[in-house]
Formats: sequence, structure tokens, C-alpha cells
Amino acid sequence: MALFFLHNQKNQVYDTFTISFKTFSKLGGITVSKNFSVSLKLVSQVAALAVFTMVGCTQEAGNASESGIQFVKKDGGAPGAVAKFMGKDISADELERSSPEIFDAKLGVFEAQKHAVEEFVRQQILTDLAKRANLGLDDYLQKETEKAKKDVSEKAVAEFLKQHGVAKPDEVPARIKDQVRGLIHMQSLISSQTKKNQVEFYLKRPMAPKLDFNMAGEASWGNADAPIQVVEFSDFQCPFCAKGKERLNQLKKEYGKKLHVVYKNFPLPMHPDAMPAANAALCINEQGADKFWAFHDVLFENQQKLSADDLKAYAKKVGADTKKFEECFAASKYKGQIEASQKEGQKMGVNSTPTFYVNGQPVHGAKDISEFREIIDESLPAKN
Repeated sequence: MALFFLHNQKNQVYDTFTISFKTFSKLGGITVSKNFSVSLKLVSQVAALAVFTMVGCTQEAGNASESGIQFVKKDGGAPGAVAKFMGKDISADELERSSPEIFDAKLGVFEAQKHAVEEFVRQQILTDLAKRANLGLDDYLQKETEKAKKDVSEKAVAEFLKQHGVAKPDEVPARIKDQVRGLIHMQSLISSQTKKNQVEFYLKRPMAPKLDFNMAGEASWGNADAPIQVVEFSDFQCPFCAKGKERLNQLKKEYGKKLHVVYKNFPLPMHPDAMPAANAALCINEQGADKFWAFHDVLFENQQKLSADDLKAYAKKVGADTKKFEECFAASKYKGQIEASQKEGQKMGVNSTPTFYVNGQPVHGAKDISEFREIIDESLPAKN
């Protein structure tokens, strides 16, 4: 069985539920020639779309859709066109730009296919290992789960929990930790088998149409002409955005001068301190990018302490001119810019934080660094 745990923002209350073993692929465990992450959210969107299209008994009808628009089916059409109205072709790219959920659905299909491959391979591996041990599959899994309780360290469990958004692993009940031990152990078994015989994967991640972002006045890092462009929509009070900070730091370390990052504020309504923190961060940005990124890191390291007095203290800590900062902050100088960023994000299809655009390709959430690398590798020109 694979374990998922839910926790509140303070990571103090835990609830658990288990789902079938096959779904733990979203946490990794298979080594493939091309590494992709699975977004169950997008898969569920595809499923929801399928349900929506079958809401009752059907019968042959006329050519009018429920919207009242009359369609006529025709063969051919211009390359890339999906329809034509009043002599104007409507392209697939045009539709994806105006309706981001279309690309999300395409990405969901791809991720569902990848997930199915992982499940097929995993079942083959585990069945083979059980056969070698002269055990049935259930007995083999039980045996390895008991072995994991002895072999997987408390440190490994804590690191796993932190990687998946649990800030205080010490407060997690022992029974949950034991299930995490089993998960880590099974991942290791699967990974070791596919390192010896990697899975050849032929499907390619779909590519979204190019999007244009308003960069004016936003905080940035690196050379604006760098080949790798990352735009992040984020919320200083969002616990998952703190994980997003770690992803940015990994990218900075790996790609250095090849990388340009733009940070766009997207404070969510359920986070009352996020808007003031965003305004404060842009006030700091007036005094230099280095101060902004230092302030950015301090905010994510202190998400439970974002009062006005806390923000003023952090401004002093990063070496800002406190008088200029307090004048800017008190005037809510950047409220309009932040609201414009929110509207822009919503138009682009941002509905959660963090959301990254890596060379224009959306990554919803602080996904594994491998997903960022995969997009970067496929979007850069091939080396000669």
C-alpha cells in the first residue's frame, strides 16, 4: 500500500488514508531514459472532462451544439487549423493560448500514459522479484515491508517527509513513519532494477504555445537574454512555494549564467499576509535585486511571521534603507502591480501556487527537479 498524509498549515494535525500500491509512482521509483513527473490533478481534469461529455442518454441530433452554434464537418483545412469562421482560420495554438485548460488536458493524457507505463513496469518487476523469492506477491510485499522497518533510518524518513511538504517530521505518528519506510524501501527496489535495465520511453511531453509575459517592474535574477527563461507565479505565505524556492536554487546552481528568473506575485485570498509581503518584497526590489532575493529567502524561511513589524525587521536584516522601505510599504505602492500580475496569471491559466513557466512550458507545483530539466533539455537547441 502507498501512503498519503494530509496536514494543516502548521503541520500539527495529521490524517491518513491509503490507496493501492500502484499509485505510489507519483513519488518516483522508476528510472527511465526520460524522466517525467505525474500530476494526478491534471489526470483528474481529463477524467472530469470525459464525465462531462457523457451526462445522459444520447441520440442522433442535428449539427447544432448546445451553444447553438451550427457546425459543418469538412475534410482538409489549412495546416494547424481546427476550424474556420467567416473566412478566418482558427488554429490549435490560438485556442490553447485563449483556453489554457486545453493544454492542461493534453498534458494530463501524456502523464496518464506515463503513469500507466510505470505501473506496467512496476508490476513486472515486483512479480519477478516475488517469483525469485518463491513467494506470492502479497507475501513478498509484506516481507519487504517488515524488512524496511529495520533497514530504513529515521533520518531517511525525515528527509522524505520534508521533501513532500511536512515541516515537522518529528510530529508524524510512528505508524505513518513505518509506512513511509516501506515506501522508501520499495522505491529503492524498483529503482535498482531499472538502473540495470532502463525503460525506453518514446512519448514526448506536449509543448504549450509561446506565451508573452509582462516583465516590467518585476524582480528578476540573471541575464535577461539567457537561453533558459523561468517565470514563477508565487505566494510568500504558501507552504508549497517555499519548496518552489528550493527548486529555483537548484536551477541557479545547475544552469548559472544560462538561466534568467522572473518572480511574479500571485497572493492567494486565503493567505492574509501574502499581499502585504508581496508589496514589501517589491519595495525592497527598488533597492536592488540582491536585496530582493535575500528578502525573498527570509520570507520563505519565516512564513509564520509575516506581520508588518516582521517585514520591517527583515528589511533591516537584508541591509535595505529602512526609511525608504517604510514609506513605500505604508503607501502600498505596488498593490496595483500585484493585482495586475494576478489577473495576468489567471488569464494564463494559473490557479495554484507555485506555477512556473520554463521556457514557456507550465509546471504546476514544486515538481521534482527532473521535470524542469526535461523541459529545459527539450526546449533548447540540440548540440552539434
